Amino acid sequence: MRRSPCRRDADLGGSNPIPLDVPGAGGSKALMLALGKDGKAYLLDRNNLGGIGGQLAAETVSETRIITSPAAYRVGNDVFVAFQAPGAHCPTPGRGRDLTVLRITAGSLPAMSTAWCGALRGRGFPIVTTTDGHSNPIVWMLGAEGDNRLHAFRGDTGEPIFASAPWAVCDASRRRSRPGITFMSAPMSAFTRSSSELAAALRNRSRT
Repeated sequence: MRRSPCRRDADLGGSNPIPLDVPGAGGSKALMLALGKDGKAYLLDRNNLGGIGGQLAAETVSETRIITSPAAYRVGNDVFVAFQAPGAHCPTPGRGRDLTVLRITAGSLPAMSTAWCGALRGRGFPIVTTTDGHSNPIVWMLGAEGDNRLHAFRGDTGEPIFASAPWAVCDASRRRSRPGITFMSAPMSAFTRSSSELAAALRNRSRT
């Protein structure tokens, strides 16, 4: 019985758990979020994990298994967590939304919901940039092995800010590896072109 989830590749592990400090009325709450291959997100008390079934909240957040590296950032008093997977409860449903962002809120019992989903196709890992460590978050993700475009979204609303021209990103069968390191290649012209396109997009945005 114990080996059956492994045979079906249905074990919980597939993403690193991420620690979260969520502001609340009584101070920050030390939480932990774990994303599973079962498509669920598990919210835990970081100081008392609670054992099997002891999570504070659990919800199906993806239509497929989750195997990714999530990124977290603050929006007001909430914490948002971005990860690669098609969302199960996207505010705007539809295919090709492979970026999902959860909102974690504090309270007597912390809760989570889907804040927004990004329209892109691919298996890259999201990252977040800010202007000063917390303001104006932008979520970035490369549609690797999908649309092969670099995408940027407003962290608070999910509004698309930028999408590059397609890059010639190598698929998994053409990756070059060394022990502990995996390289994915794209021509330097793609990076140069995308940098110019991004600068123009941000200039246009600042005028509106």
